[in-house]
Amino acid sequence: METLETAVTRSVEGLAGTVYLAVSGGRDSMVLLEVAASCLPKERLCVLHVNHGLQSGSEAWADFVRRESDRLGVEFLLHEPIIASGSGMEAAARAARYAWFASLLNDGDVLLTAHHQRDQAETVLLRLAQGRGAYGMPDERPLGAGVLCRPFLDVPAEVLTTRRVSFIEDPSNADTDIDRNFVRHRLMPPMTERWPEVSGRLATVARSEAAKESAGRHLLANVDPLPVSLLPGEPAAAGEVLRWWLLRFGISASISSLSAWLAAEPRKRCDLQGGALIEHAEAIYFARLLLDRYALPDDGQLLLPHGHLSVLPASRATVRFGAAGLRWQGEPLGEVLRRLGVAAWLRDRVPLIFQHDQLMAVADFLATEGLHVRWRSFDASGNFLPAG
Repeated sequence: METLETAVTRSVEGLAGTVYLAVSGGRDSMVLLEVAASCLPKERLCVLHVNHGLQSGSEAWADFVRRESDRLGVEFLLHEPIIASGSGMEAAARAARYAWFASLLNDGDVLLTAHHQRDQAETVLLRLAQGRGAYGMPDERPLGAGVLCRPFLDVPAEVLTTRRVSFIEDPSNADTDIDRNFVRHRLMPPMTERWPEVSGRLATVARSEAAKESAGRHLLANVDPLPVSLLPGEPAAAGEVLRWWLLRFGISASISSLSAWLAAEPRKRCDLQGGALIEHAEAIYFARLLLDRYALPDDGQLLLPHGHLSVLPASRATVRFGAAGLRWQGEPLGEVLRRLGVAAWLRDRVPLIFQHDQLMAVADFLATEGLHVRWRSFDASGNFLPAG
Protein backbone atom coordinates (compact mmCIF):
# COMPACT_ATOMS: atom_id res chain seq x y z
CA MET A 1 0.00 0.00 0.00
CA GLU A 2 1.32 3.43 -0.90
CA THR A 3 2.07 5.92 1.86
CA LEU A 4 -0.20 8.85 2.62
CA GLU A 5 2.51 11.16 1.32
CA THR A 6 2.64 9.27 -1.98
CA ALA A 7 -1.16 9.38 -2.27
CA VAL A 8 -1.21 13.15 -1.78
CA THR A 9 1.70 13.75 -4.16
CA ARG A 10 0.08 11.58 -6.83
CA SER A 11 -3.24 13.43 -6.51
CA VAL A 12 -1.67 16.75 -7.57
CA GLU A 13 0.50 15.45 -10.42
CA GLY A 14 0.09 17.54 -13.56
CA LEU A 15 -1.59 20.38 -11.66
CA ALA A 16 0.47 23.55 -11.34
CA GLY A 17 -1.96 25.73 -9.40
CA THR A 18 -2.91 26.12 -5.76
CA VAL A 19 -3.50 23.02 -3.65
CA TYR A 20 -6.47 23.81 -1.41
CA LEU A 21 -7.08 21.63 1.65
CA ALA A 22 -10.58 21.24 3.11
CA VAL A 23 -9.86 21.18 6.85
CA SER A 24 -12.64 20.94 9.43
CA GLY A 25 -10.32 20.36 12.38
CA GLY A 26 -11.30 16.69 12.78
CA ARG A 27 -8.68 13.93 12.88
CA ASP A 28 -8.80 12.96 9.22
CA SER A 29 -8.55 16.48 7.84
CA MET A 30 -5.74 17.34 10.27
CA VAL A 31 -3.82 14.29 9.01
CA LEU A 32 -4.34 15.59 5.48
CA LEU A 33 -2.95 18.99 6.51
CA GLU A 34 0.12 17.48 8.21
CA VAL A 35 0.84 15.15 5.29
CA ALA A 36 0.40 17.83 2.62
CA ALA A 37 2.62 20.26 4.56
CA SER A 38 5.33 17.60 4.76
CA CYS A 39 5.41 16.57 1.09
CA LEU A 40 4.29 19.58 -0.97
CA PRO A 41 5.74 23.09 -1.26
CA LYS A 42 4.02 25.14 1.43
CA GLU A 43 3.72 28.16 -0.85
CA ARG A 44 1.33 26.10 -2.99
CA LEU A 45 -0.94 25.16 -0.08
CA CYS A 46 -4.00 26.94 1.27
CA VAL A 47 -6.25 25.67 4.07
CA LEU A 48 -9.98 26.25 3.64
CA HIS A 49 -12.15 26.19 6.75
CA VAL A 50 -15.90 26.84 6.81
CA ASN A 51 -17.58 27.98 10.02
CA HIS A 52 -21.28 27.41 9.44
CA GLY A 53 -22.08 28.73 12.91
CA LEU A 54 -24.35 25.77 13.59
CA GLN A 55 -22.67 24.70 16.85
CA SER A 56 -21.58 26.64 19.94
CA GLY A 57 -17.91 25.67 19.61
CA SER A 58 -17.52 26.47 15.93
CA GLU A 59 -15.53 29.68 16.46
CA ALA A 60 -13.03 27.81 18.63
CA TRP A 61 -12.66 25.19 15.87
CA ALA A 62 -11.88 27.91 13.34
CA ASP A 63 -9.26 29.40 15.69
CA PHE A 64 -7.71 25.95 16.20
CA VAL A 65 -7.40 25.31 12.45
CA ARG A 66 -5.96 28.80 11.94
CA ARG A 67 -3.31 28.20 14.64
CA GLU A 68 -2.33 24.83 13.21
CA SER A 69 -2.09 26.30 9.71
CA ASP A 70 0.10 29.12 11.03
CA ARG A 71 2.31 26.62 12.86
CA LEU A 72 2.91 24.72 9.63
CA GLY A 73 3.40 27.88 7.58
CA VAL A 74 0.33 27.30 5.40
CA GLU A 75 -2.06 30.02 4.22
CA PHE A 76 -5.48 29.94 5.89
CA LEU A 77 -8.83 31.13 4.55
CA LEU A 78 -12.06 31.23 6.55
CA HIS A 79 -15.60 31.39 5.21
CA GLU A 80 -18.60 32.11 7.44
CA PRO A 81 -21.79 31.70 5.41
CA ILE A 82 -25.12 32.60 6.95
CA ILE A 83 -27.20 29.42 7.26
CA ALA A 84 -30.82 29.61 8.39
CA SER A 85 -31.89 27.01 10.96
CA GLY A 86 -34.63 24.52 10.22
CA SER A 87 -35.27 21.73 7.72
CA GLY A 88 -32.77 21.54 4.93
CA MET A 89 -30.10 23.19 7.08
CA GLU A 90 -27.45 20.51 6.42
CA ALA A 91 -28.09 20.63 2.67
CA ALA A 92 -27.91 24.43 2.70
CA ALA A 93 -24.62 24.30 4.63
CA ARG A 94 -23.12 21.83 2.16
CA ALA A 95 -24.32 23.90 -0.81
CA ALA A 96 -22.78 27.07 0.69
CA ARG A 97 -19.54 25.25 1.44
CA TYR A 98 -19.08 23.86 -2.05
CA ALA A 99 -20.17 27.09 -3.72
CA TRP A 100 -17.32 28.81 -1.88
CA PHE A 101 -14.86 26.08 -2.81
CA ALA A 102 -15.94 26.28 -6.46
CA SER A 103 -15.57 30.06 -6.54
CA LEU A 104 -11.92 29.80 -5.44
CA LEU A 105 -10.69 27.12 -7.82
CA ASN A 106 -9.08 28.32 -11.04
CA ASP A 107 -7.69 26.24 -13.88
CA GLY A 108 -4.88 24.05 -12.50
CA ASP A 109 -6.08 24.30 -8.89
CA VAL A 110 -7.10 21.28 -6.82
CA LEU A 111 -9.10 20.83 -3.63
CA LEU A 112 -8.10 17.85 -1.47
CA THR A 113 -10.45 16.28 1.06
CA ALA A 114 -9.63 13.60 3.65
CA HIS A 115 -12.34 11.01 2.89
CA HIS A 116 -10.97 7.48 3.39
CA GLN A 117 -11.99 3.87 2.72
CA ARG A 118 -14.39 3.58 5.65
CA ASP A 119 -16.10 6.82 4.59
CA GLN A 120 -16.53 5.23 1.16
CA ALA A 121 -18.01 2.04 2.66
CA GLU A 122 -20.43 4.09 4.77
CA THR A 123 -21.47 6.04 1.68
CA VAL A 124 -22.25 2.83 -0.23
CA LEU A 125 -24.34 1.42 2.64
CA LEU A 126 -26.16 4.71 3.16
CA ARG A 127 -27.03 5.11 -0.50
CA LEU A 128 -28.16 1.49 -0.77
CA ALA A 129 -30.47 2.02 2.23
CA GLN A 130 -31.84 5.17 0.57
CA GLY A 131 -32.42 3.38 -2.75
CA ARG A 132 -29.85 5.52 -4.54
CA GLY A 133 -27.65 2.72 -5.95
CA ALA A 134 -24.47 0.88 -4.94
CA TYR A 135 -22.08 3.69 -5.69
CA GLY A 136 -19.77 5.84 -3.64
CA MET A 137 -17.73 9.02 -3.88
CA PRO A 138 -15.51 9.49 -6.95
CA ASP A 139 -11.73 9.77 -6.57
CA GLU A 140 -11.99 13.11 -8.31
CA ARG A 141 -14.49 15.34 -10.03
CA PRO A 142 -14.60 18.82 -11.56
CA LEU A 143 -15.18 21.68 -9.16
CA GLY A 144 -15.36 25.26 -10.35
CA ALA A 145 -12.55 25.69 -12.88
CA GLY A 146 -10.42 23.15 -11.02
CA VAL A 147 -10.80 19.65 -9.62
CA LEU A 148 -11.70 18.01 -6.31
CA CYS A 149 -9.55 15.00 -5.33
CA ARG A 150 -9.81 12.46 -2.50
CA PRO A 151 -6.29 11.00 -2.15
CA PHE A 152 -7.14 8.75 0.82
CA LEU A 153 -10.22 7.08 -0.63
CA ASP A 154 -8.49 3.68 -0.89
CA VAL A 155 -6.75 4.05 2.48
CA PRO A 156 -8.15 2.14 5.49
CA ALA A 157 -9.27 4.45 8.30
CA GLU A 158 -6.86 2.71 10.69
CA VAL A 159 -3.89 4.04 8.72
CA LEU A 160 -4.97 7.62 9.40
CA THR A 161 -5.59 6.95 13.10
CA THR A 162 -1.96 5.84 13.54
CA ARG A 163 -0.80 9.38 12.73
CA ARG A 164 -0.32 11.52 15.80
CA VAL A 165 -1.98 14.88 15.20
CA SER A 166 -3.87 17.45 17.23
CA PHE A 167 -7.55 17.52 16.32
CA ILE A 168 -11.01 18.49 17.52
CA GLU A 169 -13.78 15.96 18.12
CA ASP A 170 -17.08 17.19 16.70
CA PRO A 171 -19.75 16.16 19.25
CA SER A 172 -22.35 15.87 16.49
CA ASN A 173 -20.42 12.85 15.14
CA ALA A 174 -21.90 10.78 17.97
CA ASP A 175 -25.51 11.70 17.13
CA THR A 176 -27.02 8.56 15.60
CA ASP A 177 -30.14 10.47 14.59
CA ILE A 178 -27.94 11.58 11.68
CA ASP A 179 -28.08 8.84 9.05
CA ARG A 180 -24.35 8.66 8.35
CA ASN A 181 -23.57 8.42 12.05
CA PHE A 182 -26.13 5.62 12.39
CA VAL A 183 -24.33 3.69 9.65
CA ARG A 184 -20.95 4.40 11.27
CA HIS A 185 -21.84 3.49 14.85
CA ARG A 186 -24.67 0.94 14.51
CA LEU A 187 -24.08 -0.89 11.20
CA MET A 188 -20.37 -0.87 10.46
CA PRO A 189 -19.07 -2.30 13.80
CA PRO A 190 -21.05 -5.60 13.70
CA MET A 191 -20.44 -5.95 9.96
CA THR A 192 -16.70 -5.44 10.46
CA GLU A 193 -16.68 -7.96 13.31
CA ARG A 194 -18.34 -10.54 11.05
CA TRP A 195 -16.46 -9.63 7.85
CA PRO A 196 -13.19 -7.81 8.72
CA GLU A 197 -12.60 -6.86 5.07
CA VAL A 198 -16.06 -5.37 4.56
CA SER A 199 -14.85 -1.76 4.15
CA GLY A 200 -12.46 -2.77 1.39
CA ARG A 201 -15.06 -4.92 -0.34
CA LEU A 202 -17.67 -2.18 -0.30
CA ALA A 203 -15.05 0.23 -1.63
CA THR A 204 -14.39 -2.22 -4.49
CA VAL A 205 -18.12 -2.23 -5.29
CA ALA A 206 -18.05 1.55 -5.33
CA ARG A 207 -15.06 1.59 -7.68
CA SER A 208 -16.82 -0.76 -10.11
CA GLU A 209 -19.92 1.42 -10.12
CA ALA A 210 -17.74 4.51 -10.47
CA ALA A 211 -16.29 3.15 -13.71
CA LYS A 212 -19.80 2.92 -15.17
CA GLU A 213 -20.67 6.38 -13.94
CA SER A 214 -17.46 7.80 -15.32
CA ALA A 215 -18.45 6.67 -18.79
CA GLY A 216 -21.88 8.29 -18.47
CA ARG A 217 -20.53 11.50 -17.00
CA HIS A 218 -17.92 11.74 -19.73
CA LEU A 219 -20.67 11.66 -22.34
CA LEU A 220 -22.63 14.38 -20.48
CA ALA A 221 -19.65 16.49 -19.31
CA ASN A 222 -20.47 19.59 -21.32
CA VAL A 223 -24.25 19.25 -21.37
CA ASP A 224 -26.05 21.94 -19.36
CA PRO A 225 -29.00 22.17 -19.45
CA LEU A 226 -29.91 18.58 -20.30
CA PRO A 227 -32.11 18.35 -23.41
CA VAL A 228 -35.10 16.08 -22.83
CA SER A 229 -34.41 14.58 -26.27
CA LEU A 230 -31.21 12.96 -24.92
CA LEU A 231 -33.12 10.85 -22.40
CA PRO A 232 -33.96 7.21 -23.27
CA GLY A 233 -37.62 6.30 -23.53
CA GLU A 234 -37.47 3.63 -20.82
CA PRO A 235 -38.05 5.36 -17.42
CA ALA A 236 -35.38 3.49 -15.42
CA ALA A 237 -32.75 4.12 -18.09
CA ALA A 238 -33.76 7.79 -18.30
CA GLY A 239 -33.48 8.05 -14.52
CA GLU A 240 -29.96 6.59 -14.69
CA VAL A 241 -28.90 9.15 -17.31
CA LEU A 242 -30.37 11.96 -15.21
CA ARG A 243 -28.54 10.65 -12.13
CA TRP A 244 -25.23 10.65 -14.06
CA TRP A 245 -25.90 14.22 -15.17
CA LEU A 246 -26.61 15.39 -11.61
CA LEU A 247 -23.29 13.98 -10.42
CA ARG A 248 -21.45 16.70 -12.32
CA PHE A 249 -22.97 19.13 -9.81
CA GLY A 250 -22.07 16.98 -6.81
CA ILE A 251 -25.72 15.97 -6.37
CA SER A 252 -26.84 12.39 -5.85
CA ALA A 253 -30.41 11.13 -6.07
CA SER A 254 -32.16 7.77 -6.32
CA ILE A 255 -32.93 6.38 -9.75
CA SER A 256 -36.45 5.51 -8.59
CA SER A 257 -37.28 9.09 -7.57
CA LEU A 258 -35.81 10.52 -10.78
CA SER A 259 -37.64 7.98 -12.94
CA ALA A 260 -40.92 8.81 -11.17
CA TRP A 261 -40.38 12.53 -11.81
CA LEU A 262 -39.61 11.95 -15.48
CA ALA A 263 -42.76 9.86 -15.87
CA ALA A 264 -44.99 12.56 -14.36
CA GLU A 265 -47.14 14.82 -16.54
CA PRO A 266 -46.61 17.67 -16.22
CA ARG A 267 -43.14 17.64 -14.69
CA LYS A 268 -43.30 20.05 -11.80
CA ARG A 269 -40.30 21.21 -9.76
CA CYS A 270 -38.42 18.25 -8.26
CA ASP A 271 -36.77 19.16 -4.94
CA LEU A 272 -33.49 17.41 -4.20
CA GLN A 273 -30.94 17.70 -1.41
CA GLY A 274 -29.07 20.88 -2.30
CA GLY A 275 -31.32 22.10 -5.11
CA ALA A 276 -34.11 21.28 -7.53
CA LEU A 277 -34.74 20.00 -11.05
CA ILE A 278 -36.81 22.24 -13.29
CA GLU A 279 -37.98 21.54 -16.84
CA HIS A 280 -38.20 24.54 -19.14
CA ALA A 281 -38.42 24.72 -22.94
CA GLU A 282 -37.72 20.99 -23.51
CA ALA A 283 -34.63 21.05 -21.29
CA ILE A 284 -33.87 20.11 -17.67
CA TYR A 285 -32.06 22.56 -15.40
CA PHE A 286 -30.53 22.05 -11.98
CA ALA A 287 -31.08 25.02 -9.65
CA ARG A 288 -29.06 25.17 -6.44
CA LEU A 289 -30.86 25.63 -3.11
CA LEU A 290 -31.36 29.22 -1.96
CA LEU A 291 -32.42 30.54 1.43
CA ASP A 292 -35.25 33.08 1.61
CA ARG A 293 -33.01 35.81 3.00
CA TYR A 294 -29.32 36.66 3.38
CA ALA A 295 -27.74 39.50 5.36
CA LEU A 296 -25.36 41.55 3.23
CA PRO A 297 -21.88 41.81 4.85
CA ASP A 298 -20.52 45.25 5.65
CA ASP A 299 -18.16 45.14 2.66
CA GLY A 300 -21.14 44.60 0.34
CA GLN A 301 -19.75 41.34 -1.09
CA LEU A 302 -22.01 38.28 -0.89
CA LEU A 303 -21.26 34.84 -2.28
CA LEU A 304 -24.50 33.00 -3.06
CA PRO A 305 -24.96 29.40 -4.25
CA HIS A 306 -25.69 30.68 -7.77
CA GLY A 307 -23.54 33.79 -8.06
CA HIS A 308 -21.60 36.68 -6.57
CA LEU A 309 -23.31 39.93 -5.58
CA SER A 310 -21.65 43.27 -4.91
CA VAL A 311 -23.69 46.13 -3.41
CA LEU A 312 -22.34 49.54 -2.42
CA PRO A 313 -23.14 51.10 -0.06
CA ALA A 314 -24.25 48.03 1.90
CA SER A 315 -25.58 49.65 5.06
CA ARG A 316 -28.06 47.26 6.76
CA ALA A 317 -29.08 45.67 3.49
CA THR A 318 -30.59 42.22 3.05
CA VAL A 319 -30.92 40.05 -0.01
CA ARG A 320 -34.17 38.19 -0.63
CA PHE A 321 -35.75 36.08 -3.33
CA GLY A 322 -39.25 35.80 -4.74
CA ALA A 323 -41.02 38.38 -6.87
CA ALA A 324 -44.57 37.48 -5.83
CA GLY A 325 -46.49 40.44 -4.44
CA LEU A 326 -43.67 42.93 -5.02
CA ARG A 327 -43.78 46.01 -7.23
CA TRP A 328 -41.13 48.17 -8.86
CA GLN A 329 -42.19 51.78 -9.35
CA GLY A 330 -45.83 50.72 -9.17
CA GLU A 331 -45.56 47.84 -11.65
CA PRO A 332 -45.72 44.15 -10.62
CA LEU A 333 -42.13 42.92 -10.32
CA GLY A 334 -42.91 39.68 -12.14
CA GLU A 335 -44.05 41.67 -15.16
CA VAL A 336 -40.91 43.83 -15.00
CA LEU A 337 -38.72 40.73 -14.99
CA ARG A 338 -40.67 39.22 -17.88
CA ARG A 339 -40.13 42.39 -19.90
CA LEU A 340 -36.43 42.23 -19.09
CA GLY A 341 -36.32 38.76 -20.64
CA VAL A 342 -35.89 36.75 -17.42
CA ALA A 343 -37.30 33.23 -17.90
CA ALA A 344 -40.26 32.40 -15.66
CA TRP A 345 -38.39 29.71 -13.70
CA LEU A 346 -35.51 32.10 -12.99
CA ARG A 347 -37.56 35.01 -11.65
CA ASP A 348 -37.57 33.72 -8.07
CA ARG A 349 -33.77 33.35 -8.26
CA VAL A 350 -33.03 37.00 -9.05
CA PRO A 351 -31.43 38.68 -5.98
CA LEU A 352 -33.55 41.50 -4.58
CA ILE A 353 -31.75 44.06 -2.41
CA PHE A 354 -33.72 45.59 0.47
CA GLN A 355 -32.88 48.33 2.92
CA HIS A 356 -35.24 48.90 5.85
CA ASP A 357 -37.72 46.52 4.17
CA GLN A 358 -37.82 48.68 1.05
CA LEU A 359 -36.89 47.19 -2.33
CA MET A 360 -33.86 49.15 -3.55
CA ALA A 361 -32.50 47.04 -6.42
CA VAL A 362 -33.30 44.06 -8.63
CA ALA A 363 -29.92 42.36 -9.19
CA ASP A 364 -28.05 44.80 -11.43
CA PHE A 365 -31.05 45.22 -13.74
CA LEU A 366 -32.64 48.05 -11.75
CA ALA A 367 -31.44 50.11 -8.80
CA THR A 368 -32.36 53.29 -6.97
CA GLU A 369 -30.09 56.28 -7.46
CA GLY A 370 -26.82 56.08 -5.53
CA LEU A 371 -26.83 52.28 -5.17
CA HIS A 372 -24.18 50.44 -7.19
CA VAL A 373 -24.90 46.75 -7.83
CA ARG A 374 -23.01 44.07 -9.73
CA TRP A 375 -24.35 40.54 -10.14
CA ARG A 376 -22.39 37.68 -11.69
CA SER A 377 -24.27 34.40 -11.86
CA PHE A 378 -22.80 30.89 -11.72
CA ASP A 379 -24.00 27.84 -13.53
CA ALA A 380 -24.82 24.90 -11.24
CA SER A 381 -21.20 23.70 -11.43
CA GLY A 382 -19.99 26.94 -9.86
CA ASN A 383 -18.62 28.48 -13.07
CA PHE A 384 -19.30 32.13 -13.86
CA LEU A 385 -21.71 32.63 -16.73
CA PRO A 386 -21.01 35.25 -19.41
CA ALA A 387 -22.58 38.62 -18.74
CA GLY A 388 -25.66 39.60 -20.65
